[in-house]
Amino acid sequence: MHRYARFRAENGHELQLYLTFPPESTFSEQDMLNYFNNFGPVQEVRIPSQVQRMFRVVALVYPETAALVLTKTNPHYICGSQAPVKPYRFKPFRYWFLDEN
Repeated sequence: MHRYARFRAENGHELQLYLTFPPESTFSEQDMLNYFNNFGPVQEVRIPSQVQRMFRVVALVYPETAALVLTKTNPHYICGSQAPVKPYRFKPFRYWFLDEN
């Protein structure tokens, strides 16, 4: 069994995928939606507000769809652009710059 087939996380994060892509990629949000809809229903595609960050988060409707995407050959190719996909791991924001003393 593929290592991501049993992927489960808390708080619904098992429904979200994290993907990166090269800066020269030209695929759009709609292209991503169309691509991932081939695996199952997509809830949303999130694009971070920082333009320099080359990643997207895809939220799927069913955990089984996320597992299916993760078990397929990785990286995925969207409109000819390489897009490695990983399970989304929620990382709480840390206020490392605040002095606790």
